[in-house]
Amino acid sequence: MELIKCFFIEPTKRFFRWFPSPLLLFFAGLAFLIRDYDFSEKLKSNPGKADFYTFLDSDVFWYLIVILLFFVLISDLIKYFDEPRIFSQSKEIENLKNKLGSFTDLVPVLFDGHVENIVKKGSFGDNISDVRATLYIHVSKSSTFVPCGRYSANPEWRKKGRPKYPDHEGCIGLGWQNGWFEKQDIPDGDMWYQYHKDTLGMKPKVIKSLKMKSRSFIVMRINDMADRQSAVIVLESTSANRFDANLIREFLDREVKQLSVLMSHLIDHIPNPDEASKAGF
Repeated sequence: MELIKCFFIEPTKRFFRWFPSPLLLFFAGLAFLIRDYDFSEKLKSNPGKADFYTFLDSDVFWYLIVILLFFVLISDLIKYFDEPRIFSQSKEIENLKNKLGSFTDLVPVLFDGHVENIVKKGSFGDNISDVRATLYIHVSKSSTFVPCGRYSANPEWRKKGRPKYPDHEGCIGLGWQNGWFEKQDIPDGDMWYQYHKDTLGMKPKVIKSLKMKSRSFIVMRINDMADRQSAVIVLESTSANRFDANLIREFLDREVKQLSVLMSHLIDHIPNPDEASKAGF
């Protein structure tokens, strides 16, 4: 039965659905008009076309008309009975799109939770208000990073920043290129600006837009479950010499495994830069 449905019923339905019934009705009506026409004068004046005029006046021509009308009827019936199903499927597709969109909106929330867990479990002492962690997913097509998870106990540092970051600038770029980056003695004041401009290669406009004047950075590259380089996690603090690099490295080696699993399963739903911007990043 499935074979009959696959190779006969469905192709037949598609065939009749394709048929333009208004056009067929037009030709059928035209045929009736031709049928009522008296071809005797035409036969006398155009004896060379006798076969053609004889065909128009024959029963075969009428059989063709009946077949055309049959096609019209079947086509309209199929469209009539299929319309509720097509409408229902369209609604289901629309609902699925809405659910998928809602799920995509939840992806940053899931990553936020994992990043928050990393900050709270890390060996950062009792006061962690000067610490922030951010997960940046790499988008190879545009050579950029999309922020997809952030946490700080300080609500000011938790606010979202740019929707995308170049993968060759700043501490993020160095961590991405080398797999690990650590710098915990960034000078403050005017030298802080100069360090970001001269050493990290960041543009003046971008530097001035940075709200968190971090002096300690640890950046670690993350691979997904297929061992593809997929993201970086950035730990930063406004305090100098804030992190124990060896402890942090061992800690992150354990913790990023969960992020790798999560990224591998949600990679198709990670917001692009435009979506990240709408989500508040």
